[in-house]
Amino acid sequence: MTKVSATSETRTGIAYSLGAFVVWGFMPSAFGFVADVPLLETLAQRTIWSFTFLTAVVIVFGRLGRLKAALRSRRVMLILLCTTIMLLATWVIFVHAINTQRMLHVSLGYYINPLFSVLLGVGFLREKLTRWQVLALVIASVGVINQSLTLGELPWISLALAVLFGVYGLVRKIVRVEAIEGLWVETGLLLPIAAAYIGYLVYNDNLSFGAGGFGTTEMMLMFLGVFTALPLMWFTEGARRLKLTILGIMQYIAPTLHFILAVYAWDETFTTTHLITFACIWFAVAIYLVQPLLAARKQA
Repeated sequence: MTKVSATSETRTGIAYSLGAFVVWGFMPSAFGFVADVPLLETLAQRTIWSFTFLTAVVIVFGRLGRLKAALRSRRVMLILLCTTIMLLATWVIFVHAINTQRMLHVSLGYYINPLFSVLLGVGFLREKLTRWQVLALVIASVGVINQSLTLGELPWISLALAVLFGVYGLVRKIVRVEAIEGLWVETGLLLPIAAAYIGYLVYNDNLSFGAGGFGTTEMMLMFLGVFTALPLMWFTEGARRLKLTILGIMQYIAPTLHFILAVYAWDETFTTTHLITFACIWFAVAIYLVQPLLAARKQA
């Protein structure tokens, strides 16, 4: 690959990744338009419209062959069943956090997630920690402990999101299926449950979708399905073109946008305790990101 084409690939990768992380960062705002819709219906509608969008993508881009190969593999299907459960748990916690105005917890969770992924790499992929990475993990732990002791409660939303998304990423890394096909299977496994619940709401005349005609709420429920699948597709395309050092830095765009929205747009309370906790996490993240860059520069 020539230098010009490599530069073009990097720019394309940055564009894809930037689009994914910005959409993920602003996604909580979309849920504000459907705040009056019950949590379970929101999740069911999100599943149905996401599956519809992914089916169109699979057909239009000619990926039926890859999808059939994944469906024929018992091992792949069993693993994807496990990731489906983790994905559903993540969605439930994420929407619950938004509905209860705890976006700071979401932001903290996605800041912690890459650091937790380092521990997973050590435990399951036999990767080795540098002294700087150990220091980053210790500092991040201090931040979580500070939050727990000062507020008198464990930041379970932050920890649950970090753990679930970290384990989900690890499992999806080792299973031999691409992002689009894997996500189609995961949403497909949830589809019967979602459809049954929507049917239950219709039978009892409790369905929010279309209750007052077709308006902003209905449109946003449909778009939430697209917002679920599209950023993941962009992220996959970006990851194929970028070095991990660049991608690692860019992944903090989403939790930073969550933080800004929580404090400045949604007026969530930001106390000294939050400041100390986030300062620890930010410092740990800085160490985590800067150390490999310095090591690469020294090697060069």
